[in-house]
Amino acid sequence: MGGVQETGLFLLSVGLVWLPNDQPMGFTLHKIVSNLISTLSAGDRAEFLGRISGYAGSAGRGYEHDSPEIAPEFRRPFTTSFARLYDMTDSRIRLPRSDVLAGMDLVPESVSYRIRLPLQVNGSLNPTTGLAEAAAHVLAISN
Repeated sequence: MGGVQETGLFLLSVGLVWLPNDQPMGFTLHKIVSNLISTLSAGDRAEFLGRISGYAGSAGRGYEHDSPEIAPEFRRPFTTSFARLYDMTDSRIRLPRSDVLAGMDLVPESVSYRIRLPLQVNGSLNPTTGLAEAAAHVLAISN
């Protein structure tokens, strides 16, 4: 961004567990978006809502936050069962890099990956575990 070379890459893995619809606890997409937009200026709010309006668009309906008839799947409560933030630049994580694929005649749609990362890559350093800890880590390195 801004001509500055990227030096880090992180992958956040979050496990979600659906809760019963009548469960008052947990998260819903609608609650998360409501909390986020309450912190934004009017212009930022409009831009943010515009960007997420395509959520689940390929499934036939998008997410319209201010609609009186929000689809049930956007109001279904869930909780997290785990959160792990992996530092993908760790030399212990070996993935194919773009230089390995350079020069190959590939159709992008024909290439897929399945990555199985271990619960621990480097002791307690990688991954960072816990949602709050992962967010704190990202904020700390972004300054």
